[in-house]
Amino acid sequence: MNKKVLWFIAFLIVGAISCWATASSFHLMMPNMPYVAVIAMTIVFFVFASYAFKMILDAVHNDGSVDNPKAKLWGGIGLLLLTWVVISLPTNAHTFFYKLQIGNVVSADLKTTATYSQQLATRAITDSAYKVIEKQCEEEFGKFSNEVKGNNGKSGIGDQANKYIININNLLGPQYAIPTIQNTNKSKDDFNTYVINCVHDQMVAQLARKESAEYKVNEQASIQAKRDLRDLNILQDSIKNLIHTKEISSTGAEPVIKQAEGVLTIAYNNIKMNDKYVTFNNDEDKKLYTAQNPEPRTTRFLNPYVVFADFFRGLIPFHFIFWLIISILLDVLGFISFDLAFKKEYDF
Repeated sequence: MNKKVLWFIAFLIVGAISCWATASSFHLMMPNMPYVAVIAMTIVFFVFASYAFKMILDAVHNDGSVDNPKAKLWGGIGLLLLTWVVISLPTNAHTFFYKLQIGNVVSADLKTTATYSQQLATRAITDSAYKVIEKQCEEEFGKFSNEVKGNNGKSGIGDQANKYIININNLLGPQYAIPTIQNTNKSKDDFNTYVINCVHDQMVAQLARKESAEYKVNEQASIQAKRDLRDLNILQDSIKNLIHTKEISSTGAEPVIKQAEGVLTIAYNNIKMNDKYVTFNNDEDKKLYTAQNPEPRTTRFLNPYVVFADFFRGLIPFHFIFWLIISILLDVLGFISFDLAFKKEYDF
């Protein structure tokens, strides 16, 4: 069989793999675009990239048959940068890496987000500002207790003792006020202790009411978080099943992954709007969930250009570079096959 035919067959085989990888990546970014249209687009890009590579080789190995080889060289470089470096290379590396990592990424994203949604659903976290008021109330109560016990040889409840209760009420607010006590002269220690305990119990109860009403996430956000938590847990089970059956990297898993992305986006936004009621595991999580427009890790992983950016920021495992090298070798093999199928072999 003619060598050129063999090289053309090699070009078709390598091109099919490269175009599949590029199309898979693009379709994750543009799921509403018909897959056939995505495939057609990637074929055009790969052919143009191959031709650009051929232009460069023709210009470099000019035997006098190429007019204006410099223009052809720079034109080829420009076209190669656009069609390969910008489009084919990052998407190919992304697809290979995605197929291996998507299960881990989605599973971890769902699990972490569920942890934070759980805090909102159970209203577990109190705004730190509450601690300031609680401390001030306890300080005023301490003064009240000392006054009632009679540090200066006087005991009982008088105007000065009630002033401390008024101070407590100013901190609590009118809707949480505790009653002042009727003035007494010297009182027995048992009665004083009883009054002190009653005041403290009332203050603690009103502080708890104030904490729940003003310093914890509101009920509406808590209800939404419960919905988020339910959906996140359902999808966690679905993703685990896909991982267990090794179907997570198949095209059939994409609808479930996109569904997870949608649920995660809702949960991320609820967490962002109520971030002061969430204790984040680390600064990276805090930055991610409280960004101006929170973007789930799953969403970021579906975009090849974001994955590349995160890799250079040190957020993607270093072995991503292995798939980058594989993608380079694969495409270069395709480009060389294209050139050799349509022109003489070069002495490299």
